[in-house]
Amino acid sequence: MPIRLARRHDLPLLTAVDASDGALFRAAGMDLVADMPPGPPEAFAPALAAGTLWVAVDERDLPVGFVRVELVDGHPHVDQLIVRPDHAGHRLGARLLEAAEAWARSAGHAAMTLTTYRDLPWNGPYYERLGWRVLPETEHGPGLAAARRHERDRGLDRWPRQAMVTDLASRPGGRPVLTTPRITLRPMTMEHLPLLHRLDSDPEVMRHLLGRARTPEEIEAFWGPRCAGTSGDALGLGWWVGCADDGFVGWWDLGRSDSEPGTPVRPDAAEIGWRLERRHWREGLATEGALALLRHGFETVGLARIWAETLAVNAGSRGVMRKLGMRHVRTEVRSSDDPLPGAELGDVTYEITADEWRSQRT
Repeated sequence: MPIRLARRHDLPLLTAVDASDGALFRAAGMDLVADMPPGPPEAFAPALAAGTLWVAVDERDLPVGFVRVELVDGHPHVDQLIVRPDHAGHRLGARLLEAAEAWARSAGHAAMTLTTYRDLPWNGPYYERLGWRVLPETEHGPGLAAARRHERDRGLDRWPRQAMVTDLASRPGGRPVLTTPRITLRPMTMEHLPLLHRLDSDPEVMRHLLGRARTPEEIEAFWGPRCAGTSGDALGLGWWVGCADDGFVGWWDLGRSDSEPGTPVRPDAAEIGWRLERRHWREGLATEGALALLRHGFETVGLARIWAETLAVNAGSRGVMRKLGMRHVRTEVRSSDDPLPGAELGDVTYEITADEWRSQRT
């Protein structure tokens, strides 16, 4: 089930999702919590406007879960995380949190907080399994302390509650923010989806991939899982969005799997790729961003080999590969029911090893 940023037409549906866990609380003997009215649609509007409201959707693109984040004491705070009970068991809650955490990292935050019930299996113990820890009251900032007082005033502390924190900066791996003289590369998140719509709507940008622009529906289907995906984060691999002084440039990636976004990347080797807006072609920015990823892949991640593929007729991308110090290793003609112009000349693969990278730097 895809995870995506919420849209305005989702808001009335989130009220029903918000109310869906009442039976769970009632079964736990917590009628006070079960009887609390769900938030009205307008309660979700601030997070929608801020780009901090993510939804899990079913095959009809209808929300079955959501996570809402706000800033408390300058840190991202999970105000609500709810998945409909009839959709439990699919890691939707964990994936919603991963999307929020990826956004928090890309925005430069080192920690994220929440408040929850200590003993309910789907509350405190659940977050603990996901790497969260109890945050002692002595470490609460003024905003978090005020939130806890408000919960006590509502009677919610009739059952033990606690604040918890996840230390984003201390987690192993993760995609760092990478900088070059002209570009800042930030880990791709759901907030970048509108930029990817703009990029893939240009048929020239997509000429050597599809031979045409993607439709809005195709863009959502392709990029939604990739924006929300974090399967490579443990190794520091995945997708980045690059911006310069005049705005969006394009994307770069290291270690992707185009067919299966959730497939774990290999720790010894990875594929590198890029795509730039047409206005930034022939400015050397593709090479500049890719060099930053090569350095990260070899010097931080510890990869042994990085490769890239493109159509043989794609002279621009082949030129970038050569500037990166990559060497041509093979050309192969692949069968296709709908071949692109020039496909008869084959696909080329270039690669560079860690030893070659180091020798070029000396």
